[in-house]
Amino acid sequence: GRTVTLVIAFSHPCFVNSPDCQRTGVSSVAKTKCTAAAIALFVDLDLLDQSYTESGWVQHRSRHDPEFLQLWSNTLAMNRRMAEMRIGAFCVEDSIICHSAERLHSFGVKTHESNCKHDDCDDTDIELWRPFVLEKLREKNVQAPKKVAVSSLYPFCDVISNKAVTSLQPVPEISCRGFPIRLCYG
Repeated sequence: GRTVTLVIAFSHPCFVNSPDCQRTGVSSVAKTKCTAAAIALFVDLDLLDQSYTESGWVQHRSRHDPEFLQLWSNTLAMNRRMAEMRIGAFCVEDSIICHSAERLHSFGVKTHESNCKHDDCDDTDIELWRPFVLEKLREKNVQAPKKVAVSSLYPFCDVISNKAVTSLQPVPEISCRGFPIRLCYG
């Protein structure tokens, strides 16, 4: 498509009931409204006509440091894609899980860069993901049943891993998953 979704995470001293907020003479009623440490906006941007719409927002009550904001933004973006594709925790029925922006930060499921499609069917297996979702909704600290394949999130793209680059291995060829095309070096 021609539309991309941006996740913009930010913080402000007033969000965390900082001394700055109290020094400015904000009333106690207003101080009780400053309960979020950070806010993230979902903005859908049309690449052709450069129009945009806010498609949701979510707040985090306790963390606001820059390292967390970057990680939180990435997690929200990945979970948003999982919700769109109905992958991982988001393949469970709508009656159990709400696909709203408030729930996107609840399911921290990691991904892997495999391009072989050997476990993609598990990414949409409701019976595999339902127990995880039910435990997370009870606010228990549980591990996801598996990592989600990036090829499930982007089924029409070939995912090229950077494992060879980081391990300093030579790459003699790159092959496509769904087509008989290979890019050979040397």
